[in-house]
Amino acid sequence: MPQVSILAVVHTPSVRVLLEEIAAHENTGLRLHWLTPAAAPEHDFSNAPPHAAILLEWDALPGPQTAAWLRRHPVIALGAEAGLRSAAIEQGACDFLAFDQLSAPALLQSALHVAALNKVHEDLALERRRYRDLLDNVHDLIYMRAPDGRITEWNLAGERLTGYTREQMLGRDLLDIVAPEDRELAHQMHERKLAGEASTRYEIGVIRQDGARIELEINSRPVRPQARVTAVSGIARDITQSRQTQRSLRSSEELFRRLFETAPIGLALVGNDRKFQRGNPALRAMFGYGEDELKRLEPGQLSLPEDEPISAKAREQFHQTGVYGPVRKRYIRHDGQLIWVDTRAIRVLDDQGLPLYNLVIMQDITEQVETEAALRESEQRYRSLISSASLGIVLSDREGALIETNPAFTHIFGDHDSGLVGQNWRDLYPPEVYAGLRRQHTAILNREAPSLQMECNFLNPAGREISTRLTSMLILNQQGEPLYINADGQPLYILDLIEDITEHRQLEQRLRRSERLETIGRLAGGLAHDFNNLLTIMNGAGRMLWNQAAHQPAMREPLEQLLKAGERASALSSQLLTIGKSEPVERKRVNLHKLLPELASEWRKLAGENARLNLRLAPEPLWIMAHRGQMERLLSNLISNAADSLPGTGGVIDVEVRPRHWDHPHTTFNLTLSPGDYVEISVSDTGTGMDEATRAHLFEPFFTSKEFQRGTGLGLAIVHGIAEQNQAGLAVESIPSNGSRITLFWPQTAAPAVAARPQRLLVVDDEEGVRWFTRSVLELAGFDVVEAAGADAAERWSGQHPEPLALLITDVIMPGMTGVELASRLQAQRPGLPVLYMSAYAPPTLRLTSSSPAGDISAQVLTKPFTPEQLLEQVRRQLAARS
Repeated sequence: MPQVSILAVVHTPSVRVLLEEIAAHENTGLRLHWLTPAAAPEHDFSNAPPHAAILLEWDALPGPQTAAWLRRHPVIALGAEAGLRSAAIEQGACDFLAFDQLSAPALLQSALHVAALNKVHEDLALERRRYRDLLDNVHDLIYMRAPDGRITEWNLAGERLTGYTREQMLGRDLLDIVAPEDRELAHQMHERKLAGEASTRYEIGVIRQDGARIELEINSRPVRPQARVTAVSGIARDITQSRQTQRSLRSSEELFRRLFETAPIGLALVGNDRKFQRGNPALRAMFGYGEDELKRLEPGQLSLPEDEPISAKAREQFHQTGVYGPVRKRYIRHDGQLIWVDTRAIRVLDDQGLPLYNLVIMQDITEQVETEAALRESEQRYRSLISSASLGIVLSDREGALIETNPAFTHIFGDHDSGLVGQNWRDLYPPEVYAGLRRQHTAILNREAPSLQMECNFLNPAGREISTRLTSMLILNQQGEPLYINADGQPLYILDLIEDITEHRQLEQRLRRSERLETIGRLAGGLAHDFNNLLTIMNGAGRMLWNQAAHQPAMREPLEQLLKAGERASALSSQLLTIGKSEPVERKRVNLHKLLPELASEWRKLAGENARLNLRLAPEPLWIMAHRGQMERLLSNLISNAADSLPGTGGVIDVEVRPRHWDHPHTTFNLTLSPGDYVEISVSDTGTGMDEATRAHLFEPFFTSKEFQRGTGLGLAIVHGIAEQNQAGLAVESIPSNGSRITLFWPQTAAPAVAARPQRLLVVDDEEGVRWFTRSVLELAGFDVVEAAGADAAERWSGQHPEPLALLITDVIMPGMTGVELASRLQAQRPGLPVLYMSAYAPPTLRLTSSSPAGDISAQVLTKPFTPEQLLEQVRRQLAARS
């Protein structure tokens, strides 16, 4: 017997008693559970134990609640009268039992019937949910129309496509949302399905809820569960985007066709077989071929063979990337004319990525190439002119920014790397100079003058003082108007020409200084000349009086003072002659690393006890050409001048010697030095220093800043005179209260060459007198000479002495073996040994056979008799030829 659980909701006590009695019988299989009517509305049946049915007393709940129960639950209604059955069933009860029909079998049978019916309802609801989920998960719109056109089914895809919900569309005619022009088509298709026509496909437009139009492709079919059609179902797919794409494609194809035919440049479609499939009119005109002729050709067949390497590289690129070019190369027209063509191509693929054809774009650039070549040539000439110009050339804008400069300009401003482009004039000149330049530029921009000029001095980034002459102007066209203007018609650029006049100004100053010093020097030399004549008489007369006053002691002391003064006057006269460059000197090679340490002890005496003198020499010996006495005098004067500038408490004097090399001319105080190697000798001190006015007159004779009777003012003038005599440069650096530095730049010379071993010569002649004469001349010229009385003796000596031999001098005709044969044997032992032949025969008559090892030796023959000069000339010529 099955166990059946029933939930009873009753309010009449007698009915409950009756039900308890029925359930109390054994083997009924009924299990009753009780729920009061008051608790029934809030009872959660989903969490309660499952019951086969709910037994509800018909009037246990109010009327509205009873109806709700009947709709939601598997209910068996209980009533006093059998006539209530129809009303209960209509309101949703699954079964009805009258009180007088209650029995255990009747109740059990009704409960089982209700449970089975409830199971069927649940399965049907599940199937409906599955069907709804299936419909709602389809991406296409699915609908169902009744024969009268009303919508009976509408899935979620329909809501997404049209914007209308299922509730909005159920019971509504589909034609309500069809575009007006497509309603007749939609109606006809519906009628044809009702008439039994099979599935068909058609397209209509639908107006969405937001007013937008979409295109739908509909596949509809009749629904006939029995013999007749009861509904029409349809599946609608949104084809709006594809229709737009098709329309765009058709429009693009038409546009492409028009562009292809009307394009001013050559366009071609090239197939995978590399042949022209189609060429537009511009392409056919470019090459001079008709359409049919062109289709038989490949683009490569029109290319110039010499440009094949360019084509091969571009084809490799095309093979890897699908893009060809851009490539500039030459093609041959139908008429044989060469043209330059810019060629590009892209590979066009189908939807599967397979190549359809290649689109080739070709443009005739012959005129452009010729123009570019002419422009490059013109640009090259312009660049060459600008780059090689000795003047600095600058193009700047209205605000002073440098746009273009040439090498001469960057050299003036000491910046050889950046070219200064992008900087501003204000970055290059000091404020006061820039202000003047800005005024000049403003006047030029305002067209107040065709050009303006100014001169200015400044320090470039390298610290070099530069003097420049700057000319500003506009760039004008042939009509005299600015070539480059802005939207307001104002000139955009200014052209400046900068001339470095530093050397010119320095030459002017040096010329004036040199003229002044030359004048003073000539005056000093003239004075010294006359003074020497007077001193000759004075000193001579004084010496005579000294000899006569040998026995007059009273006269001896005054005469001694007179003679001492005369000696000092002679020394002073010698200094004046040095300043006037009248004193002859003989220069010799001097090793400063040997001379200066020898003089250092005397310098320390000149510097005084409170001064410290340091001598710093370069590691390697330095040599100069100089007169030792002049060098001693020059350096002693510099040391003395430095010592005089030190305060009483003492100080430091540094003497530094080092090499100096200049790759370009270098300007110093007294002259411009040529490029080359120099020795830099500097004497610096920690003394009082000098101001600008003192430095300007420093080397003038008789100029001194010392107090009276402390100096003659000739020391530095002598330094200047000696330096100029020896083409040496002078530089002066000094700051008041911070010491001074005087630098001497003396031309450097090479160290004495180590005496080379004299070259050994072998003289061979059977005449003793000839050998004596030849040996004597050569030994006086510094050669090491070996004599041999004949060819045999010479060959024996050569075999016994393997040391190098510079030259063989041999007579041609000798007893036993000729000089030519001797030369051949010795040259076999000593490859490359040069030979000078001596012969009493004239060279034109001295011919040897072609089989002779030496061939024609007339150019190597010294004809007897010869002079010492002729012998030495021939010897040196042969030695030079060997080297």
